[in-house]
Order: sequence, then C-alpha cells, then structure tokens
Amino acid sequence: MAAVGTMDFFGLQEQARRRTTRLVVLYALAVAGMILAIYTVVRLLMGAGAEASRAAAPWWQPELVLAVAGGVLAVVAGGTAFKTIQLAAHGGRIVAERLGGRLVRSDTTDLAERRLLNVVEEMALAAGLSAPQVYVLDRERGINALAAGFSPRDAVIGVTRGALELLTRDELQGVIGHEFSHILYGDMRLNIRLIGVLHGIVLISLIGGMLIRSLRYVRMSGGRRDKGAGGAVLVILALGGTLWLVGWIGAALASLIRAAVSRQREFLADAASAQFTRNPAGLASALQKIATVSLQGRIAAPSALEAAHLFFADALGVSLDRLMATHPPIEERIRRLVPSAGGAVLPSPPTPSDARAPEAAASGVSPWGTAPGAAARIRAREAVAAVGQLTPSRLDWVRAVLEEVPAPLREAVREPVGARAVVFALLLDRDPVVRARQLEVIAADTEAARQVPSFLPLMARLRPEARLPLVELAIAGLRQLQTDEYEHFRGILFDLIRADQRVDLFEYALGRLIERYLDPVFGRVDPAPQRYSKVAHVEPEARTVLAALAGWGHRDPEAADRAWRHALAELGLEATGSPPPVSLDEVDRALNRLREAMAAVREKMLTACAVCVAEDERLDAVEADLLRAIADALDCPMPPLMVAENTP
Repeated sequence: MAAVGTMDFFGLQEQARRRTTRLVVLYALAVAGMILAIYTVVRLLMGAGAEASRAAAPWWQPELVLAVAGGVLAVVAGGTAFKTIQLAAHGGRIVAERLGGRLVRSDTTDLAERRLLNVVEEMALAAGLSAPQVYVLDRERGINALAAGFSPRDAVIGVTRGALELLTRDELQGVIGHEFSHILYGDMRLNIRLIGVLHGIVLISLIGGMLIRSLRYVRMSGGRRDKGAGGAVLVILALGGTLWLVGWIGAALASLIRAAVSRQREFLADAASAQFTRNPAGLASALQKIATVSLQGRIAAPSALEAAHLFFADALGVSLDRLMATHPPIEERIRRLVPSAGGAVLPSPPTPSDARAPEAAASGVSPWGTAPGAAARIRAREAVAAVGQLTPSRLDWVRAVLEEVPAPLREAVREPVGARAVVFALLLDRDPVVRARQLEVIAADTEAARQVPSFLPLMARLRPEARLPLVELAIAGLRQLQTDEYEHFRGILFDLIRADQRVDLFEYALGRLIERYLDPVFGRVDPAPQRYSKVAHVEPEARTVLAALAGWGHRDPEAADRAWRHALAELGLEATGSPPPVSLDEVDRALNRLREAMAAVREKMLTACAVCVAEDERLDAVEADLLRAIADALDCPMPPLMVAENTP
C-alpha cells in the first residue's frame, strides 16, 4: 500500500466539525428550496381561487411565505430533533437493535463470537478506549459491519453473521480497524446527525402521503352541494402531492450530500485500518470476499436505508447512479490498499505479530514500553500526538498485557459478578485498618464479596500498568448489570474510594473511568456540543485542572510551582503565585466544561496537562493513569503511555 501518514486525531476531529457546518449550510439550502416549491403551489392554488372570484392579489406575500416557512421548518426541525433525541437516549445500541442486532455477551462461549470480542478488545485497549459493545446481525448473511454512537462512550460495533462466519481473523481485524477509525475521528456523531436530518426531511413526504390517503374517506355524490367539497379534494390532492414530491426530492438531495461525504470517509477509514494493523492485504481480502459472495454486503433490515452510510460496505446493493452510492467502488478501495495488485488481492504478508517482532527487538522496548536498564522519559507533545492513534506496536503491548494478567482475573471480568469483584479488589488499601473497613462495605454485595479474597493474591502479581486496562475489560461485564444493580455497585465503589477519607490518583482515575463509560449505559447519553473556540473561554477551568495536576503529581512544592508555571505558559496564560488547592468536585466540573471546547483547544489543554506531569522528566504508572483519565474525560482517547521504571 502507498505510505499512509500518521492520522491527526485533532485535525480530523476539526475536519469533521467543519464538514458538519458545511452540511448544515447545504441542508439549509435544500430546505429553502422545499419552502419555495411548496409556497409556489400554495400561491397557485390561492390564485385559482382569486381568479374565480375576480379578485387580484400580489404574487409575493410575505405573510404567506412566513407561514409556509414556519410550517416546513417546524416539521423538519421537529422530525430531526425527535430522531436525534431518540438516538441520543440510547446511543449506538438503538441503531444496532433496529437493524436486528443481538448483543454479544462478554462471557460468550461461541468461538466465532469470542474471536470477534478478542479483536475488538485488543484494538480498544491499544487505542485507549473501553471496548465498545458488540452486536451480531444474525439474520444478515452478507459481509458487512458498522460503528454507531455519538462518542466512544456509547459506541457500538455491529457485525453481520456472514462476516463472522466467512472472514479470517486478519480480514476481520482489518474490518474492525476500519470501524475504529469512525469511532476515533468523529465520523459517528456526524453519521447519527445525518440520520436525524434525513428523517426530518422525509417527514414532509410522509405528511403529503397521509393527506393523499385521507381522500379515501371523502364521499362524492355529484350534487350541487358537493362542488365545494370537490374543490377541497383538489386542493388536498394538489397540496398532498406537492408535499410528497418535494419531500422525496429533498430526501434525494440529502441522500446525495450524505453519499458524497460517506465515500470520502470510507477511503480515510480504509487507510487508517491499514495503518492500525500494518496489514492492508487483510482488509483488501475482506473487500474481495464482499465482491465475490452472492449477497455481497447487502442488509435486509427495513431500517438499512436510513443507516446505509454507517456500514463498512454498500448495504443496499443497488444504486441508480454512482453519485447516490454511499460507498466507493470496491475495486477502487482494493487498488488504494494494494496498488500493485491492480484490484486483485495479494497473498497476505506474515502475521502481524511475526512481522513486528524484529522491530520490537531492535528498538529494545519491552511490551510495557520501558527501556531495559534505563528510566523511560515522556515527551509531552509526543504523548498528545499519540491521542487517537492505534499502532501495531500498541497492539503488541495490549497482547502482552493480556498474557501477563492472571487467567482467573481475565475470565472473571467477563461476567457481572466477577467484574464487580475485580474492581473492588483493585481498590483495597494496604493499610489493614482501612482494608477491614472496605471489606465491610463490600459485604453489601454478597456475590462479589465471596470472590474478592481469592483475587487478592492475584492482584499482588499484577503490574501497575495493567490495572486500568483490566478495569477497561471489566466495563464490558459491568454493562450487563441491571439499572438497580449498577446503582448499588456504584454506591459501593465510591464508598470504597472514600473509606480512608482521601482519594489518591489511581482511585480518581478508576472512578472517572467507570462513570464515563457506564453512566451513559444506565442513563441518558449526553453528546457535548463543541462551542468554546479559544482558551480564554475556558481559562478558569483550565487553571483548575492544571492546579490539581501540579499539586497531585509533585510532592515537592517547588516542583509543583514549576509545573504550574510551565503548564500555564503552554496555554499562553500567566501564573500568579502557587497552584491553589482544588477539590475533586471542582476538577470534575472543570473537565465537563472543557469537554465542550473545540478540538484545537482540547489539544492545547491536553498538551499543558502532559507538560505539567512531565516536569520531573518521569512518568510513573499512577501519573500515566491520571493523564489518560483526563484525556478520556475530554473525549481524547490516549493510548498506553511509556512509563518510567523504578531505578535505585
């Protein structure tokens, strides 16, 4: 494959935001055209009535324009808002379920489903995410997949039964890598909005169809009294037909815009997947299978039409014109992945793990990201540049993590009781007095409390760097809880954290991670708007977070002061005195507002955070966990970081 440059997470996020703005303009023009067309028909009908009564009226009537515009905008905006709110209430899972998807439980014993979950988990951990929920579309025998949701917190991945059965692991990994690109780079939010807007425009057509169908209830006897009724029928027929036609023309224009955007994003996602896996032939082979199997990527579910742009391959199977196609031709996608193949698939290269082994050995970097015999250093800008990146070396790191985690812990986190017990065990304090108090708290969860003691010796063998990845794995099992069970678990969790009357960095990072990924599952998804374009708009919040980082990450007051000054300077802000003390509640509120900043501001903020914790030129495992938790709170998934080894 032609060389693929490193994907710029923040640049692609900003590109998605600008594309959304352009789409709003284009949709506004389409709606304006619909208003003009409907006004023209209404005015012609009024003109016919005026001619019959020998009355004359000007063609352009501002009051009538406003009335028509108000009605059309109310229908389009109302339909769009209804659909978007419906999707926001449940995240990506409502899309998967409407397509006939079945949630794959994390403790599944089906070998094909287990392989799929393993691929998704590896990629998610390497990207710095909790693994999204996975759905299988059991009734779909074609080869296809999709990612849906507003953000990584509520994202789901759906895979057809055909893909599960017909693709090899390398091919499946290429397809999942493609979908992770949509999760990481802001495509999902744009795609969900496209569904909402398209629904609002189609609603105009549906209303027209309802008006036409209502005529079946009108009875005509041919008498003089029925002349007025006949005129009313003609008016309803003309107006209903106009709304039906204009609505479908508007929907066609909207689909045209949607298709143009989707095609370009598919090329980008293919390139990203090839970069993630360093195995473009795997993805190209999956595309080749789609082109050759009888059903290709077709989706039979009725809701496939509105969700066609979400899929990995063409879900509809028919297109009257290439302009309306939501995906580029498969042959072109294969040529871009493997140029030397001329559209045919080359033999697969060595397996990714084998191909990358010499590279890891040559660099002297262990799977944990630390240089043997020397303290590893973190460079702030390099850490931020890693946001949204998923590389083969990080996939190797994840595999090493999963191999070193004791098998009983790996198995336990796949089901709800074991997942709760593992999280509780991670929070137990070394102080016997505090631990005794915590065990009393855990006793409120009888099932989990039985398992906790058996996990304690295993926790002693767990590397510090593996703790948060283990929690990220446990989130899949915790998603299977009922709402009341989750509330009970959440209460115990924070009672454990507060048992010693203080919150350390790891406890804060763990609690934040649980809240970020599980609260939306058991409540309403809250897609944050991006409205702050300058650091000055969020200066108080930036100072709050950096003050907390400087105080938490540096015990020496002088080092904390230096970190505070350098971090603020990174944002172009002046430091006045020492970093003030701040509470965790203040930090949480600040992060929630900073999440609403635009990509460029969040990038600067995250760089300042990295500068702050790296002031002493070392990054220990707890600081890495905290930095990743802050990045995640800003919707900037940060992959595992290189941490400093303990040296004498």
